[in-house]
Amino acid sequence: EEDLFKGNRIMRNRKELFNDIDSMSAVIDTMLTTFQNGASSLYFYSKPNRTRVTVSTKAYPDTFKLETMLQNYDLKTRSNIISVATNHARTLKAYTSGQNERLIWAKRERKIFQIALHQKFTNVLVCMLFLTIGAPLGAIIKKGGLGIPMIICIVFFIIYYIISMTSEKWVKENEDSTVYVAIWLSQIALLPFGLFFLRQARNDSKVFDTDIYIIYWARLKEFIKKKRK
Repeated sequence: EEDLFKGNRIMRNRKELFNDIDSMSAVIDTMLTTFQNGASSLYFYSKPNRTRVTVSTKAYPDTFKLETMLQNYDLKTRSNIISVATNHARTLKAYTSGQNERLIWAKRERKIFQIALHQKFTNVLVCMLFLTIGAPLGAIIKKGGLGIPMIICIVFFIIYYIISMTSEKWVKENEDSTVYVAIWLSQIALLPFGLFFLRQARNDSKVFDTDIYIIYWARLKEFIKKKRK
């Protein structure tokens, strides 16, 4: 049974995930080097005797016309040069497209390993985070028993789940996105609420006591009546 799940990213430990990330980084570096070497061969013009020469960009101004470059050749040679250049451009386009897809796949795989590594820590800290939210709520809310604090915690859990899933999807689909910020965003968003509830519980606050808001509302209406008089 263990062999069925040992390849799953979730089942891998931190050391294995670090090795996977390093391996994917090495694969990406190799792919970039291979792409550079493979694409550079298409930047040369082949003479009829198969010798390769590099055309110096300094021989031409920044802006030039194609006719200016080919004016020293006859019509047949011009047609041959354009045909060869077109074939090279198409080959380079197809080669670049294929290598780009492979590179995107490799970077996505590396991000998946990075996400799994960070989730080893976030899954632990989220339990402590909800403890800082749920425990103070139980002490602050005097009425309603366990139901109202539970409902409020469920609301915060839904918010946490939406932020977590959205940020994880975003970081997978965007090549330039940062894994660290996206994966820790849900914890960062809920941490102020946990600290606020802890402070309110320590001060024995009545922030969730409906009676206190009724009293404040009555005082506000009385104040408005006095101002009108």
